[in-house]
Amino acid sequence: MAPGATADGGEERRRDANASAAAEHAAAEELHWGRCPAGDRLPHPVECAVVEVPLDYARPTGARLALHVSRLPAAPDRPAGGRPGEPRALVLHPGGPGADGRRMALRPREHPERVWRDLHAGFDLVGYAPRGVGPSGGLSCAAPESFRPGPSPSPTDPTPAQEAALHADAARYAAGCLAGAPELLPTVTTANNARDLEVIRGALGQRRLDYLGLSYGSYVGAVHASRFPGSAGSMVLDSLVHPGEDRVWYAGNLRQSAAFQERWGEFLAWVARHDAAYGLGTTAAQVGAHHQRAVAAAGDQGLVPGSRVGAGELHRAFRGAVYDDAEWPRIARALAEFAEGRPEPLRALAHPDPREATARENAAAVYAAVQCNDAPWPRDPGQWRADLRRAAERAPFATWENARENLPCAHWPLPHGVPPEVGAEPGSLPPVLLVHGTRDAPTPYEGARETHRRLSGSVLVTEEGGGRHGVTGGNSCVDRLVTGHLLRGELPPEPHTVCEARPEPRP
Repeated sequence: MAPGATADGGEERRRDANASAAAEHAAAEELHWGRCPAGDRLPHPVECAVVEVPLDYARPTGARLALHVSRLPAAPDRPAGGRPGEPRALVLHPGGPGADGRRMALRPREHPERVWRDLHAGFDLVGYAPRGVGPSGGLSCAAPESFRPGPSPSPTDPTPAQEAALHADAARYAAGCLAGAPELLPTVTTANNARDLEVIRGALGQRRLDYLGLSYGSYVGAVHASRFPGSAGSMVLDSLVHPGEDRVWYAGNLRQSAAFQERWGEFLAWVARHDAAYGLGTTAAQVGAHHQRAVAAAGDQGLVPGSRVGAGELHRAFRGAVYDDAEWPRIARALAEFAEGRPEPLRALAHPDPREATARENAAAVYAAVQCNDAPWPRDPGQWRADLRRAAERAPFATWENARENLPCAHWPLPHGVPPEVGAEPGSLPPVLLVHGTRDAPTPYEGARETHRRLSGSVLVTEEGGGRHGVTGGNSCVDRLVTGHLLRGELPPEPHTVCEARPEPRP
């Protein structure tokens, strides 16, 4: 089968079987852990190793891909999890697609929440750079210095000329993906990420995969559990991607834009309730007007002379408010400073760090590759225009900016695939713990309900009223259930449990 061609069910099963064989082979060998390269900024006692996987699981004896893995070893008396004397390992996936998970091993040292220390007491914490990410293939579709250098516009109602420019940029970017990595690009898919996870399990010497996946990491975990149920251990899937074949990924991104709008409105209302702290108005509309003035001031020329912060960069900074309400005070304070004639805090909030240019472009490349390879996308610009204009009428905050990230799929140089199936028959899979907030915008709550329906025996923990993307860490009710399941295999007695949301932030 030619690279990039859609595999049928039989071919997919053969590739899964090849992944199982690769996992057995990896289990028979020993990983060589050592100090991490200085450039990785992973300090001792974090250790690093390389797990080799087939580049193409249809050709398991062909080219190999080196996946870079990190771990923070736990206490020496922690329980064994695989080979005799082998400690239990918890694999952590931060999401994306396109995120480098190697720093996840440092969660107990970089995050104050107790849950990470509790998990570290019982596990080696393992992170990794998925295929295409960072040193694990380094997919790139454009020179980092030329990728969204800023200042860039962010039209909520683009003119025909602006639309044409968006499509032209997307077409160039998509072509660059194939030109830069013709062998790697077709293999960057969710199905292969799930297969890689199975090989990593074997390489770690684990009989079962203990796993905590956030956001897109929840989808990778759900696909792995569906394809390799015999390898599943204690799994927590947090902030779940909707697995419906009709939602991955085009319709899901349109739904995400609507959820962003709802959550953005909640942020504006919160700022208005704290007018004494910020002075931006007592209604969401008044606060929103200040936001619009800042965006208009930035335009495509820059918020301040010589700045690389245009409307597009501002939008990406403001979007932090819909991911995590812990960001609300910082964003509101920067907007208040701008309203008082001091734009520097807002510029600093949105200014892209030039030292991260390569990582930013790499993350965008892998994001595009996974989403465009995984599922069907419209090729007709007219359909995009009609769908986006209809969506933007109700959700102007993020619709067109979301489209900018996804438009390469309209011009993708490879055939689109079929989304991997998520589902488990009764008794085929150990119970999976699902956690999700009802007001999560990046992955709306209906994704949790659908995954719960498809994974027989799963238990859903709902953070009622919670809007933080990534619930684990900070809600004691949720954290207690997460640690109980991962460390001891415990589950709530009912298939659906509710935890109250953590309090809103203070100004």
